[in-house]
Amino acid sequence: MKRMISVLLVLLLLFSTGCGSKYEKVQGRCLVTEGEHPQYIILIDASPCVITDCSENVGSELRDVSSGDLIEIDWNGTIATTYPGQVNIFGCRIVEEGSLSDVDSEIIAQLNELGWSFAE
Repeated sequence: MKRMISVLLVLLLLFSTGCGSKYEKVQGRCLVTEGEHPQYIILIDASPCVITDCSENVGSELRDVSSGDLIEIDWNGTIATTYPGQVNIFGCRIVEEGSLSDVDSEIIAQLNELGWSFAE
């Protein structure tokens, strides 16, 4: 009987840990490209990452984001090894409004050299 209860408790523990969110949260400043179809770059630990593979809901959440805003994203923790990197996100929230001047000018200059231009 004790063994059966122990097994049930272990199984309950295993299943309960799997029921939480499968996504990590991270915050970073955002850059928004100029143009009719803007792209979004988040700075994760000062590394620029293009936001890709957004669901329809995330796309609508991003429409309110401006360059320099501090945003929090839900993501799987994986960054594609390109420059800039690429991340898939599954949720997005504005934590604090900002401006382009809140973003490191060296990062902006590096991205400008690669042909990126950003909206104010």
